[in-house]
Amino acid sequence: MVHTVALLAPNGNVGSAALRHLLPAHKAGKLSLVILHRPGSPPKDLDLGSGVEVREIDLEGPTEKVQEAVRGVNAAISALPMSAIHLQINLVRALSKTPGFITLIPARFSIPLSDDDYPHLPFMEPFMETESIAEELGVGITHVWTGSFIMSFKFGWLGTNLQENKIVANTNQLKNWTPITTMEHLGAVLASLLARDPADIVGKSFSAVTFRPSGKDLVDVFTQINNGEPTTVVDQKPEDLELLLQDIKGLGAFMGVYMRHWDRGDLEFPGIIPAPDGISLRHEFENL
Repeated sequence: MVHTVALLAPNGNVGSAALRHLLPAHKAGKLSLVILHRPGSPPKDLDLGSGVEVREIDLEGPTEKVQEAVRGVNAAISALPMSAIHLQINLVRALSKTPGFITLIPARFSIPLSDDDYPHLPFMEPFMETESIAEELGVGITHVWTGSFIMSFKFGWLGTNLQENKIVANTNQLKNWTPITTMEHLGAVLASLLARDPADIVGKSFSAVTFRPSGKDLVDVFTQINNGEPTTVVDQKPEDLELLLQDIKGLGAFMGVYMRHWDRGDLEFPGIIPAPDGISLRHEFENL
């Protein structure tokens, strides 16, 4: 019997990528897809003739209404934006009372964090509370880890600036690799996992890491894109990293955590699902 998969929040970067890849699985009969959207945010990229059921879910509304929205669901993926992450808790409470529900992929698409990262990341509290309540209520969780999303490099992520042909990296970072993920790769991984029997993925962790370039690899790619013009490498000193980690109210600490792992070279990704052949980091950067 085909299982039912719910996609919550189909319009953002993660949600739309997941939807693009879940639709073919739905049409092929590998799963029965249900779209859950918040009030005022119906799916933008859904063919009305696709046969996909669309339900409105008000995660701030009465509990019984939330439960009604997730009826019959066996597996779910949350693609809620950061501003709404605290509402995942209400989703978990409803799923705990849904007969036949097995596992949730929560909106926590990042590198696997270590214990010394969390003091710098107070915004992670609702993420952790979601999973704590899920464990308490017996709701299964499936993690999908990623690297830095490649689109973030448009905005100076990791101190890079493609237009200025500049990279921030110390000696270790030039040698060590850093993980990068494309949305298309993540969408494909999510769809492939959710097409499986939910019992096969519950309680497990998987990873979508599209590229693993060293800092030197990034320098070479930037130089190629800039027609051979040498890329400027700005040394990241320990005090620079510490300043980032202290920026707990902005994105500085989050970027600092990524850069610290890059410096250490200590990231480990469980259950890596590789990207398809034929894609290149240079091509992805050129299309930002």
